[in-house]
Amino acid sequence: MENTENHKLIMYYTEDEKKSNQIAGLCKRLGIRTRKIKPSDINLGMGSLAGIKTGVVKKEKNRAPIGYDIPEVIVFSGISDKNLDIFLQEYKKEKITPVALKAILTPYNISWTLYELIAELQ
Repeated sequence: MENTENHKLIMYYTEDEKKSNQIAGLCKRLGIRTRKIKPSDINLGMGSLAGIKTGVVKKEKNRAPIGYDIPEVIVFSGISDKNLDIFLQEYKKEKITPVALKAILTPYNISWTLYELIAELQ
């Protein structure tokens, strides 16, 4: 899995426009790229969402049920422990409303769909 500090990315989903802007602004200040997840991304692979070529093809994927509402989620990709700590500290300092579901992209979950990752977190 090609996932280094040069590929720092935070993917997130929230319907709260203020929170979305706060997360994007914080990431910009910290030099971290962002990708705002769209509802249409729910059945996409996490590697695809992160722009990482995994070479892994998973034949059967659990698909989201029709009408599934995506909960708020943040997924960290290529973020070191140090940078993760800094992000979380700044997130709290800026009093951005917490997001309950957070994950780090790993070799284990990179082949999962966004739906599968959220189901595991819940």
